[in-house]
Amino acid sequence: MNVVYLHSHDSGRWLQPYSDLVATPAFQGFSEQAAVFTQAFTVCPTCSPSRACLLTGTYPHQHGLMGLAHMGFTLERTDWHLARLLHQHGYRTLLSGIQHEFSSPDHEEVCATLGYDAYIGEREWKTNVMERDHLHAQGAADFLLSPDAKAQPFFLSVGLYNTHRVYHELPAWEGELPPGVPDNEAGRRDFAGYADSLRHLDKAVGTVLEALRQGDHLDDTLIFYTTDHGPAYPGMKCTPTDLGTGVALMLSYPGNQMKGQQIPAMVSHLDVMPTLFELLKLPVPSQCEGHSLVPLLNGEEEEIHDYLITSLNTHVVKEPARAIRTPRFKWVRSYGTQDNESALPNIDNGPVKSWLYPDDPPLPRHAEEHLFDLQNDPEETINLAGDPAYATIQADLDAKLIAWMEEKGDPLLSQTKAEPIAAR
Repeated sequence: MNVVYLHSHDSGRWLQPYSDLVATPAFQGFSEQAAVFTQAFTVCPTCSPSRACLLTGTYPHQHGLMGLAHMGFTLERTDWHLARLLHQHGYRTLLSGIQHEFSSPDHEEVCATLGYDAYIGEREWKTNVMERDHLHAQGAADFLLSPDAKAQPFFLSVGLYNTHRVYHELPAWEGELPPGVPDNEAGRRDFAGYADSLRHLDKAVGTVLEALRQGDHLDDTLIFYTTDHGPAYPGMKCTPTDLGTGVALMLSYPGNQMKGQQIPAMVSHLDVMPTLFELLKLPVPSQCEGHSLVPLLNGEEEEIHDYLITSLNTHVVKEPARAIRTPRFKWVRSYGTQDNESALPNIDNGPVKSWLYPDDPPLPRHAEEHLFDLQNDPEETINLAGDPAYATIQADLDAKLIAWMEEKGDPLLSQTKAEPIAAR
């Protein structure tokens, strides 16, 4: 099968069929032919590391991209990149639009580094940022409608900038707001901008999906869409909350038994690579840390994970955190900012941020621990850490998290000398 990877920036799950706040007909239409994972999570809720985790099947400290590529961080294991691996299996590998695993203005250097055969998107960067996605989508569509798309199996990555800030200035949103967005002028103006950006994203995705249909590729192509992490609002992107780590994930392929169905199992971006290789009938790369989703897609299993790990390190400033999430509980160890510097740079600028921090005060974050009951407190507002009623759960999750850090050689363990709760 061919493989098409559709991905966006900062979208979370604020699109159909996950949310009906904004009409996104292309996403809604795709969901009707895809398996829809309703409890999918990124490994790291910041842009470059998140993408590198999905595209290598490994954790940030394993692939090396611990922060933003354009801030000087490097993907050390480019040999693990999905494009390079599929190229080695005879795929023609193509990129249209953005990627965030390697920073260079030279498209040829990007392709050579990550394993793409060619860049086929818009090469001029003078266009309006929000509108540029339509040019990238059209570049992908032109390829899909060309004879070249039938010449050999292809892997096509279509990277879309929306719904990343900066948003257009628009009248305040008048409808319902999603959780985490304040119901005031700032929140309504901010969400109006997000909604506009989401519509641009949906239109671009629709261009690619229509080209797949017109090019007669729906019967020979595996298509999946996801985003890097949650929306760019305080308490979401760059944080280990579900609003920061929760992502849309939809997967379509010939013979999909879960077509048009929602799968509520807790899954990770790390699961994508082993799933692709199993469905493509190729050997699963040995570095993969996730589990194949095929047992869920075949209806053989209802769950494949007892827990998921969040590994957060650096966005603009270093602000490491580790979290372990089960279907019911989440335990978070936050290690604060380096030298207690302000954490405000890790929150993208926008109306809500300006409303919360009007004088741009320093926002130091210190080492903290949190336990949340996700069933009774899905927005994670009540910290149960230290509550005697939850002492056993807290100790158990902490022990599992520390054991994971030890097993995987997480460098944060030695840097912080984290001591298990049970040993205190």
